[in-house]
Amino acid sequence: MSKKIENQLMQDPDVIALLKFAIAEKAERHSFLLKVIAECSDSKIDQILFGPITEANLGVVIQRYEADEEIKGVERDLARMCYALNSNGCDDKRITDWARAYEYATKHARIEAVVQLLTGEENFNRNIKCCFHEDRSPSLKIYVKTNRFVCFGCSARGSPIDFVMKYKNCSFKEAVLYLSNL
Repeated sequence: MSKKIENQLMQDPDVIALLKFAIAEKAERHSFLLKVIAECSDSKIDQILFGPITEANLGVVIQRYEADEEIKGVERDLARMCYALNSNGCDDKRITDWARAYEYATKHARIEAVVQLLTGEENFNRNIKCCFHEDRSPSLKIYVKTNRFVCFGCSARGSPIDFVMKYKNCSFKEAVLYLSNL
């Protein structure tokens, strides 16, 4: 769509209202997908795949992998919709605040800063003890270049948003708002 047509559409209050509704729906879907992923960890998938495979177990594995794939598109769509709303002078403070918070949490929040703030750890050149499970030896790796974390003990992994959600046991929206206030 051309920028001119997009600008004309964004002048229509009905289009703006529809976009706001779509953002709220996508954010809700994102939270649901994160719950599906969290409920079926990599270690649980390993248990299912190395045990007797039943139709129910196979359904759980398929649902997890579908959620992994879908969440990427949902995050991309959320970013685009929030950008469209912000770039066209949306006057709804609640939506623009959410869009700014989401953009900050996804583009500017650094995993090393988040982990340091929440756990006090400072040396990310080596594995650190995982704060999500009893850890006898350091198993949490912080990947500064890719802005991700992975625990080789409990299979926790993800972005700064995922780390905050797991550490604070909060929703996607709460984690985004927390990161935007750092």
